[in-house]
Amino acid sequence: MKKVFLLFIFLLNFLNLNAQYSTLGNNFWVSFMQNFDIPTNCIIYITSTQGATGTVSMPGSGWSQNFTVGANASIGIQIPAAQNPNIENSNLVLDKGVHIISNNPIAVYAANQRDASSDATLVLPVQALGDQYMIMSYTVLSGYPSEFIIIGVENNTSIQIIPKAAVIGGVGANVPFNITLNAGQVYMVQSNGDLTGSTIKATNLNTCNNFAVFAGNRCANVPTTCTYCDHLYEQMLPLKTWGKNYITSPLMTRSSDQFRILAMENSTSIQINGGTPINLNAGQYYETSLSQASFITSNKYVCVSQYSKGTSCDNVTSDPFMIILSPVEQFINNIVFQAFNTSVINQFYTNIITKTANTNLVTLDGSTLTGWSTVPSNNLFSYIRRNINQGTHILDSDSGLTAIVYGFGNVDSYGYLAGANVKALQIDLSIVINNDTIPYGLFHDTICNNQLISFIADTSYHIYNVHFDFGDGNTANGVNVSHSYQSSGTYNLIMYFTRPGSCIEDSIITILNINDISVQITPNNPQICSGNSIVLNGSGASSYSWSTGESSMNITVTPTSTTTYTLTGINSVGCSGTATTTVTVNPLTTVTAISSPSIICNGSTSVLTAGGADTYSWSDGLGNGSSKTVTPSTTTTYTVTGTSASGCIGTATVSVTVNPLPIVSINPSQSSICFGNSTTLIANSDISLTSFVWNNNLSGNNIIVTPSATTTYSVTGTTSEGCTDTAFVTINVMSPPAINYTSIQSHCGLPNGSIITNISGGIPPYVYQWSNGANSGILNNISAGNYNLTVIDANGCSNSINITLTEAPIPQANFTPNPSITTIDNPIINFENFSTGASSYEWNFGDGYVSTDYSPTHLYTEIGEYHIILLASDEYGCIDTIGANVIIKDISTFYLPNAFTPNSNDINEIFNFFGININIDDFEMVIYDRWGNQLFFTTDINQGWDGSYNGEPVPQGSYTVAIKISSTNNDQKYYIIDEINIIK
Repeated sequence: MKKVFLLFIFLLNFLNLNAQYSTLGNNFWVSFMQNFDIPTNCIIYITSTQGATGTVSMPGSGWSQNFTVGANASIGIQIPAAQNPNIENSNLVLDKGVHIISNNPIAVYAANQRDASSDATLVLPVQALGDQYMIMSYTVLSGYPSEFIIIGVENNTSIQIIPKAAVIGGVGANVPFNITLNAGQVYMVQSNGDLTGSTIKATNLNTCNNFAVFAGNRCANVPTTCTYCDHLYEQMLPLKTWGKNYITSPLMTRSSDQFRILAMENSTSIQINGGTPINLNAGQYYETSLSQASFITSNKYVCVSQYSKGTSCDNVTSDPFMIILSPVEQFINNIVFQAFNTSVINQFYTNIITKTANTNLVTLDGSTLTGWSTVPSNNLFSYIRRNINQGTHILDSDSGLTAIVYGFGNVDSYGYLAGANVKALQIDLSIVINNDTIPYGLFHDTICNNQLISFIADTSYHIYNVHFDFGDGNTANGVNVSHSYQSSGTYNLIMYFTRPGSCIEDSIITILNINDISVQITPNNPQICSGNSIVLNGSGASSYSWSTGESSMNITVTPTSTTTYTLTGINSVGCSGTATTTVTVNPLTTVTAISSPSIICNGSTSVLTAGGADTYSWSDGLGNGSSKTVTPSTTTTYTVTGTSASGCIGTATVSVTVNPLPIVSINPSQSSICFGNSTTLIANSDISLTSFVWNNNLSGNNIIVTPSATTTYSVTGTTSEGCTDTAFVTINVMSPPAINYTSIQSHCGLPNGSIITNISGGIPPYVYQWSNGANSGILNNISAGNYNLTVIDANGCSNSINITLTEAPIPQANFTPNPSITTIDNPIINFENFSTGASSYEWNFGDGYVSTDYSPTHLYTEIGEYHIILLASDEYGCIDTIGANVIIKDISTFYLPNAFTPNSNDINEIFNFFGININIDDFEMVIYDRWGNQLFFTTDINQGWDGSYNGEPVPQGSYTVAIKISSTNNDQKYYIIDEINIIK
């Protein structure tokens, strides 16, 4: 048998109690039933008062989505259609459960939405689920069954189902059948009849666990005479959370609403607005239409469902939905809810119910509400209806409330319970103390230890297997037990029990505060000095009795020796206790004091040390402590007061003798000197026989110093008593003037150079002394050479420098003609300038033409030899020249006849070579016949061939001539082979 703990916590634990039994939680399971048609939008809405992070998942498909919701905010998460969250098949175990977990408490709402067929429900956290349920649905519209779906929250959960109507594809009406679900598995039941009153409970067939149930209709007309139909979808409340008293409030814009009242037990008698009793047995319901706020009461526990009617009932924008109402016994103090919109629904409302006396405590989104209406049949309660905006809203009331949220659109709607407590109501426990019987829900008395307490369980609800755990290691069985606690403290009293028809062992917890009365005496175990008195204060009780015989709360005692006192106290509930305290009498204290050293120089310190006590206080504003460091300016006597740990006091005195300090000074012979000079320092003291030591390790009253930079010197004078004083003097070393200069070189051997000085440092004006006798800061028109300058500033400090002025290099003219020798047919010469140090150029090409280009090009028009002159000069007029020759030669030409007539007529008898500018020393001519035989050879350019070979004329015909020549212009060689004809 499984145990379920129901925790009731009082006082500071009240908020935890609300969370334990409210619709807030960290772990939720939900599923979606078949809607009018597909596709549908299955949406999870999450709200939180403090903010939370978590995950929405379908473990069976592997889908999950993380979420973060802010404090007093909400979010919506649509489950992807691809996950098929909407259950379309009944009588099957499917892995279709939707799991919501978070790190902080949240409220969860689920919406099953499609155009013209939507509804929504508040989702219960796992800790608020039960093991026994009854179904609330509605009359079936043909073709659209009533339905419910069961979700397992733990593995191997055994569940028995007894349907009120025949199951589609399953058992008949009132025929039990069993299923087993693991966590996240769902099972849907559908019927063509009304499933209202069907029972579902856990069994011991496998494992007995709690589970979740959602019910409604695929699409229903409410009432059956009004159209249009709409999907009904609501989570069922466990039987143990049903109540006996309900307040209803009419929906805004509607003329009336439909209600069903479902009985849990036989012989249930209900009344509506004090009317005629209506009798119901278990599983039966009563349906009615109400047009005003009403009070429904019952002798036994019932469930009340409110339905929005179809649009055609009053022809306003609306449609059916279904809300399981919360009884007044389940009022809640705080709700954060979401009014969510759809593509059709755009009108949002909330109805709020609270006690009439506490309407001023209710706030919506931080604002108090006005316009409350009293419930006509029960003026203890009032209600209010409000239009609200789409989004997140917050309801608060310290006295409790219940609320519903709903929305209307064109032939579409939704409605759900905004939030509620879901604590078990069908159990009671009485606590009896001092013959006073108090219900455990109201008990908050303090109990004395060893006081007998009785615990009586109410068995009118037929609970059994009652047993108790007292929280101190003791237990007891039975419905009427007693127990006494031996020690004070806070204890969790747990009563275990089993409900009729349940396989789960439930429990309730109440917290007991055990008080053994804490009587106290202050101060506790005090100490006093001999001869003193002390006041002892009693507390923690209503009446007191001291061991001295006195009965007042406080007494004054003057013991002569250590004494123990006892106080007995009794509180208002009769609990008694005692306390003791011992007053210790301590002797007086002897204090000592010394100084170290006892003689000091003025300005030095001495340490004063006291002894003989535990704490010390000194005169002269020295404060507290056993040791003090003092710096008296004159001989002084100090007093110390010592206090022992017991508070006893003694005093002592101690003196410190103070000797004066010498007054030392330094007189320099010169306080400012030029760099390299010396000065004398003389030390003085107002006390004779003072010795002196300088910071440069010299001793005596006079020293000579030659500092290289401004320097501070100190001397310490010491008297015969060892007292010292130190004096300081700063010798200012004046820096000589610094000489910087720039120079301009002389040029062309002329006295045209310059030296320009820039003096810094020292004190102007400056005196200039040049080696050439000049006396200004600038030397102009000087030749290259060495110059010495001495500069003296206004303080007489001087500096000297040697300066060498150099001669600037003169320009160097240089060029190359390219080419230097050429022929008249190629007479363009490029002059390449290789001059250095020049800035301008003048060219004379030797043919009457000039140029100022850097590297000019020149065209010669006649043959001959030309002398070119380059004049290069710099910006100072310094000049250099250079010359070079260029030769322009005539071109080489030649003529070779192609025939001659050696026929003895003295015309054209000889074959000759004709040429101009041909080297006659490098000439050859050879004549060959057609067979390659050499007929003639000569190296004389003036010798021709007469057309014979070996003295005989050669025949008429063609012959080959081969000639080798070279040009006198460029020595280029030419080879000529041609054909000549002899004509006769």
